[in-house]
Amino acid sequence: MKRNFLPLVKTPMIYWSLDPEDWKLLDAAKVSDLVVERVQDGDIVLLHDFYPSSVEAALQIIDRLQPEGYVFVTVEELFRTKGVTPEAGVLYASPCQVRITQ
Repeated sequence: MKRNFLPLVKTPMIYWSLDPEDWKLLDAAKVSDLVVERVQDGDIVLLHDFYPSSVEAALQIIDRLQPEGYVFVTVEELFRTKGVTPEAGVLYASPCQVRITQ
């Protein structure tokens, strides 16, 4: 998005901070391993529920990360728990990572 259009955007924009390329791998175990190896607190993980392997990977990821203390929340809850108020016209990859700002 071109910066000169950002003032026209009236809402925060949410991207992701971890893309395991599930659409390319199409292998639940590989996607799950990749996410579990790379995930950090506050990450927004991109998965495509169109692919059954991605849905299975999501379930595996949850089963593996919950015992480590990870809690799965909505984007709104994530920003609130991190104490970040999303601003209109700002593109976030996570509450602590801004990709584009006005």
